[in-house]
Amino acid sequence: MLQSKKMRKAFTMIEALLAILIMILLFDIVANYEKKKSIENNFLDKDIFLQKFDKAIRISMQDIIEGYRPVLSNFDDGSNSWGWEANIKESSPFPTLTKKDDMLLVKYTLGQEGLSRDVFNNLRQTVIRHFISTDNKTGCHDVSDDMGSVEDIYLYCELIEDLKYDMSDGRTDLSSAYTIGEPLDPRAVPLAKLSYRLYDGLKTSYSVEEYHIPFSQEYNMLKSDSNDHLATIRNALEEFFNITMLREVANVENDDGSGGLNNSDDLAVGWYWKGFGDDRDTIETTYCDKASGSDSCENLNSNDIWRSGTDIKRGLIMGRLLANFLASDHTLALDGFGNAIYIHPNASSCDDDKLSECDIDAPPLPKDDYYLIGKPPYVSTLYITPYDERKDDSSFFGKIYITY
Repeated sequence: MLQSKKMRKAFTMIEALLAILIMILLFDIVANYEKKKSIENNFLDKDIFLQKFDKAIRISMQDIIEGYRPVLSNFDDGSNSWGWEANIKESSPFPTLTKKDDMLLVKYTLGQEGLSRDVFNNLRQTVIRHFISTDNKTGCHDVSDDMGSVEDIYLYCELIEDLKYDMSDGRTDLSSAYTIGEPLDPRAVPLAKLSYRLYDGLKTSYSVEEYHIPFSQEYNMLKSDSNDHLATIRNALEEFFNITMLREVANVENDDGSGGLNNSDDLAVGWYWKGFGDDRDTIETTYCDKASGSDSCENLNSNDIWRSGTDIKRGLIMGRLLANFLASDHTLALDGFGNAIYIHPNASSCDDDKLSECDIDAPPLPKDDYYLIGKPPYVSTLYITPYDERKDDSSFFGKIYITY
């Protein structure tokens, strides 16, 4: 009996020890699982953040360009420039990094700049939404209100240590990919370098790593848009010139010298110039009609048809071209990046280093012996400011020539 009681006590202690051991093992299993889960979550949160920031910064650049396009394309007859270099002086499509009370913030510099308040607010909120995560953990936080800002955007992104840009033209470690008030050069493609904190699994320490965000795909898309706009304008003007030339060749000169020019003169006139007249209907229906005894097409001598003058503004030339051939669509006067597209109608006579420094002067009115005055082939140039050097080669997205 006594021995049996001792054995029962021994078994009870063993069972208790086994139970404790099992509990310890279970605790370790649970603890290791939680630790593993925490490590996995930390790395997952980092990956989600980088993917979200990558997408947000690239799509926001496009949204900002599109959002300001109505302002960028605003010009009139007296304008000599538009686009980023003239119409936008407070805003950038790329974010920078700023510091406030030792806290690093991602900043978008934005201004209302001619947009209605509703349109601007929609643009601003669109950009903010790209960066904010619905789970409130893996994205950035909008702290613009805390900064007292109703225009610029301030975002706090916990993992960010630095933000720099390298440019495809060789410039490196820039604080911004764009200088406010200048054209957006399509040749200088940015690469955003995001430095971020990579924590260990338990968030007790971290290393600083670098993540690259290229804009090459977005820039190629915008270059394609630029090409479409340049080609649309070129094709309209070339088609008009060819049709007008054929009609003037068919417009015969009478025996008394009245009527049209002789064919040798028809071929020497830069008839494309009629495309910049004020009245589209009159341009279409009016051809050279010399009076008997006159050697000049005086019936064309009107700003409605054959514009006269010197140092004519670029806004007037582009405005008439759009009104006469392209339904006054001012957005076609911008490239894909929001830069102004300019046209110098008489670029073959420009001797300055830059097309933007050459005056636009009207060619002489069509008349007899025009082959002694005109110097075909005539060359017009469509260009954006980064390509206004006459020595620059043409490109499908920055400069193209129209030869008549």
